[in-house]
Amino acid sequence: MPDDVYTALRPMIATNPNAAVWMMSTPNGRQGFFYEEWTRPDSNWVHIEAPATRCPSIPASFLEEERRTMLDQAFRSEYLCEFVAADFAYFDPDSVAAAFRRGEANRRLRGQQTEPRPSGSGTENQTGSRA
Repeated sequence: MPDDVYTALRPMIATNPNAAVWMMSTPNGRQGFFYEEWTRPDSNWVHIEAPATRCPSIPASFLEEERRTMLDQAFRSEYLCEFVAADFAYFDPDSVAAAFRRGEANRRLRGQQTEPRPSGSGTENQTGSRA
């Protein structure tokens, strides 16, 4: 459901305490209202997840063929109900976060400071490389 549709629905349900909004969708990247509500620990929404691998009417052979012919992100989103990186992301956010965590851990192991050093400390030449 596009975010603007949900935003337009909210005032319509305000006057009816019995009103309900049902959203049924496959994940569409790690973005938008659906993703935010699905991942928020204090969300008031009821979450029902039904990956195709648990659906008895979808043959395993069909899913295997789909996995072979589809991009991994598309298969995981459409059939496994996974929120994968947004289509417009150049890098997978989990991979980037993991790289930063490894870098921080390595610096701590070496006893180095984790904050960047201010430039102009006299230890860099004009090209920005260390002297």
